[in-house]
Order: sequence, then structure tokens, then C-alpha cells
Amino acid sequence: MARTKKTTRLDLVEALDDKSYDHAVICTYMFDAPFFEGYCLERLTSLAGNVSVLVDSSVYERVITGDPSIRPKKGNIRYLLHPITAPRVFHSKLFLFAGHDRARLILGSANCTRAGISSNAELVGCYDFERGKNERLLPLFRASWGFLLRLSQRFPGIQLQENLQKILSAAPWIELEEESVSDPQFRLFDNLDNALWDQLWAEVETPVDSVHVISRYFDDNPQILDRVLNDLRPS
Repeated sequence: MARTKKTTRLDLVEALDDKSYDHAVICTYMFDAPFFEGYCLERLTSLAGNVSVLVDSSVYERVITGDPSIRPKKGNIRYLLHPITAPRVFHSKLFLFAGHDRARLILGSANCTRAGISSNAELVGCYDFERGKNERLLPLFRASWGFLLRLSQRFPGIQLQENLQKILSAAPWIELEEESVSDPQFRLFDNLDNALWDQLWAEVETPVDSVHVISRYFDDNPQILDRVLNDLRPS
């Protein structure tokens, strides 16, 4: 993403509560049903309408078949809970909120859990769009919408497709346009078709002075770090 002059601490709860939207789609790996249903749906204004939660299939199975205390009680009633069966895991964290004239996009590392939203140290960006007033990031919103559409096509469900159609009907500006040009400073990458590193490396201008990586996990065998160093050869 683009380099900014100042990095500020984002209150994620506040970002989810300061505006209302008619539609919401949340992509998450981990999912905390009691927290989401008891707190998020009840208190956060951004989740007052049509809500879809896309979650990794292994987590989905664990939640719906686990102890009654962690099972969803309002899933597929008050909101859609839809499993994504990725080849390994579905690890996306994307929160898209949309209405007729405005939208908010939250991208980063935060899962839809109590800790992810309220207490963990997460790296998160919050972006806004308002038709006719703040349209600079429209390509980023459209790219996020395209990602959600591809998910619905590869891991289909009638209710998910209906919920996405409701968003498109209410906010037709979000639809991808073939002639649209992406903002070179703001790009959304996913690995549904191609590996992330190959895409990132293709965008990097060399030579590179330094590389910084923020990650909770790393492999015992550092092949990806070797690949980064060999491809970029930072000074």
C-alpha cells in the first residue's frame, strides 16, 4: 500500500461502530460466534443490515459441532455464516461495509474474534469511499468486490450469491469495470489464481535497500525468506 506520513492507532471497535451501512461482508479465518452474536450484532451500527460472514471450513465445522457454548445461535437466521473450503486454509481478513452512496473497507490481520477486534496487536488499514466526494480509492473497493465475487463462484452458496446481489443492487458503483485503471498506490492482492510473492515481486522496483516482514508465524524451513532474499537481494 502507499506510504503515509503518519501511522495512527486505529480503534477497530470504533471503526465498526461510527457509521451505519445496509450491507456487510466479513472474511475471517477464526470466528467467535458468541462474541459476534452477543456483542457485534447487538451493538455495532455497521452490522444492522444484510450481513455475510465467510469463514474457513475447518473453523466452521469446529464451531457448529463443538461445545454448545461456542455454537452459533443466530447463524443463517440473523446473518449468513458461509464456509470456504480452500486447498489449505482460508486466511483472508476483509471487512466490507456498503450502502447506496458510501462504503468502508477494513483490511489487515484481525480475525472476527473478541481478541482480534479488541485487544490483539493487529496491523489494519481502514479506507472510506463516498460517491461524488471521496472516490479516490474506488479501484480498491472494486478489487475487493471482485475478490468476493470470485469466492462466491468457487465456493458457491445460494444465500451468499443472493446477499452479494443485494449489495450490487444497492451500490452498483462497486461493480468492476473492464476499462477502469487501478490506482498505482493502492492495490489488493490475493492468491486465488497466483502466488502472492510472485505478484508482489513483479511490482517491486529494484534495487531494494531493506525488507521488513511482520508475521505471527514462520516456517521451520525458511524457504520463503530465502526466496525473498534471493529475488530482491536487499543491500
